[in-house]
Amino acid sequence: MNKEGLFYQADSGSVYDEVLIAKLAFFGSLLATIGDGITTISAAMALENLANSNAKSSGNGNSSGNGSNRDNDLNKMQQQLDALTKEMDQMKRSSNPRRW
Repeated sequence: MNKEGLFYQADSGSVYDEVLIAKLAFFGSLLATIGDGITTISAAMALENLANSNAKSSGNGNSSGNGSNRDNDLNKMQQQLDALTKEMDQMKRSSNPRRW
């Protein structure tokens, strides 16, 4: 493109500019990934809170059964969080700043 174009690169400092842009893109995607993780954790906490309030409002008096279900739900949520954490680590390791 010409000098007024969006993708114009000057002769001096163009490699530095590309590296800086790639670093900024990587940092932005890392922040977005962390934000997604926080959102997932807050959704899991909201689900747990909702499940607890439903268990209390049912009033069936069977605390051992509710505890078992709660343990199963917590185990499932922990497995999901572990999987998301593993996926985030894989994304960090495999990220290639040049792909943007």
